[in-house]
Amino acid sequence: MSYDKPLVRLWLISAFTLLGACSFSPALPELPERASLPLSSAVDRAYEEVLAAPADPAANGDLAASLHRLGSFEYAETAYQRAFLLDPENFRWLYLIGSVQASQDNYAPAAASLRHALRVEPSYLPAKLQLAALALRMGAPAETERLCREILEGEAGRAEAAYWLGRAQAEGSRFADAIESYRLACESFPAFGEAHWHWGFAASRLSDQDAAQEHFTLSVRHKFETPELDDPVLGGIRGEPTRAVQLLREAYLLEERGADEEARRAYLETLQLDPRMDAAHARLIRLENERGVRKQVIQHYEEALRLNPLQDDAHSNFGFFLLGEERFQEARRSFEQALKLNPYHPEALTHLGSLMDRYEQPEEAERNFRLAIQTRPDYREARFRLGSLLNATGRRGEAVEQFQAVASVEDRKTPMLLYRLSAEYVRAGDRQAAFNCLRRAHELAKEYGQLDLADRIQNERRFF
Repeated sequence: MSYDKPLVRLWLISAFTLLGACSFSPALPELPERASLPLSSAVDRAYEEVLAAPADPAANGDLAASLHRLGSFEYAETAYQRAFLLDPENFRWLYLIGSVQASQDNYAPAAASLRHALRVEPSYLPAKLQLAALALRMGAPAETERLCREILEGEAGRAEAAYWLGRAQAEGSRFADAIESYRLACESFPAFGEAHWHWGFAASRLSDQDAAQEHFTLSVRHKFETPELDDPVLGGIRGEPTRAVQLLREAYLLEERGADEEARRAYLETLQLDPRMDAAHARLIRLENERGVRKQVIQHYEEALRLNPLQDDAHSNFGFFLLGEERFQEARRSFEQALKLNPYHPEALTHLGSLMDRYEQPEEAERNFRLAIQTRPDYREARFRLGSLLNATGRRGEAVEQFQAVASVEDRKTPMLLYRLSAEYVRAGDRQAAFNCLRRAHELAKEYGQLDLADRIQNERRFF
C-alpha cells in the first residue's frame, strides 16, 4: 500500500478547519493548565519546554509521552495532537494518538487515527494488529480478518495475527475455521495461553471435549504468556515494547506465591499502562476482596466483563466474593457461569465443589475437586478441599496423600494452609501430625511477617 498524500492532506485540511486553522499555521489545541496535570518532575520539565517553544513538535511530543507513561491519556492525546499538527507527515504522532484514544475506549476515533497512520507507514505491524483488535471490539470482524490475512502473508507477527483471525472467525460462529487459526498461532508460539483458551472454547462449542480439556489445561499452564511483539514507537514511551503484558504475568506469579499486596500493585500498574487489560481487573476482584474493599470488587467485576464478556476468571472470583457474603445461590450461579465459559476452570470447579460439599453432595464435590487437580496439579486449594472431604468420609490414606502435596511447597500461602491442615489431622485423630503442622506454620508465619497468624497459632499450640 502506498502513501496516499492527497487523501492525508484532505484529512489534514478538515482537521485544521475543525480546529480553526489560519492561513499560516494550524490552530493548536490549547495547552492544559499545569495544575490540571499529574505531579511529576518529568511532566514539569516537558511542560516548561513546551512553554519555551510551543511550536516545537518534539517538545509537545515529549510532554505527551511523559503524560502517556503516567496513564494520563486524555491530556497525552491533546499534546500528541499538537505535535501532529506541527509535524503532520510524522507517522509516530498518528499512531500514538490512536493508541491513547484506544486506551480511553474511544474506539472509532482510535481506529480512524490508526488507519491514517497505516496510510503513512503501511508496513508498521503493531499498528495493523492494534487496528485488527479494535475492529473486532467495534463489531467489524471482516476488517479484522482482512488485516490479519495481510499480516499472515509475511513472516513477522504470525502468532498474533492468527490469534486475532481466529477471534474474528469465532465471532461469526465459524469455530472449525477458528480452531485452524488458533492451531497456527500455537504452532508459531506454543506457550500462547490466550490462544489455547480460545481453542478450548471453540472445541467445546463443537462438542470436542477431549480437545477442549487439553487446550483449557494448556491455557492454565501458560496463563498470561503471550508472544512478544517489537513495537519501537510504544516501546520508546513505556521503556519496553510489551511492558503491560509482562507486568500482568509478573503480577500473576506474585499472586500465586501468596504475595498479594505486591501482586495487587502490579495489576494496578498494568492497568495504568493499558486500561483494556480485562485479566488484570478479573484478578483484582479476588485481591480487593481479600482487603475487604467491597466497592472495588464490584467495580473490577463490572469492568472486566464490559471489556470481555468471556472473562471466566471474573465470574469465578466474583463467586468467591459472594460466598464470603453468604449469598450462596448467587455464588453458585457465578461459578456455573465461569464453567459454562471454561468447563475446566480450576478455581471455579473447586469453589463450586466446596458449595456442593456444604449441601451434602460429596460425590459431585469430589468429582469437581479431582477435575480441578487434573487440570491444574499444583492447585493446593483443590488438593486441600479434596483431602478434607476424603478425611471426613474415612479415607484417611488418600487424604494424607493430598495433605502431603499441600504441605510440600513453601511460600507465603503455606502458613495458613498448614494451620488449616492441623485441624484436619485433629479430626483424623493424629495429634502429633497436627502439632507438627502448627509448629511449622508458626515458624513460616514469623518468617513471612504474618504476625497475627503467628500469634493465633501460638495460642492454639498451648492445647497440645
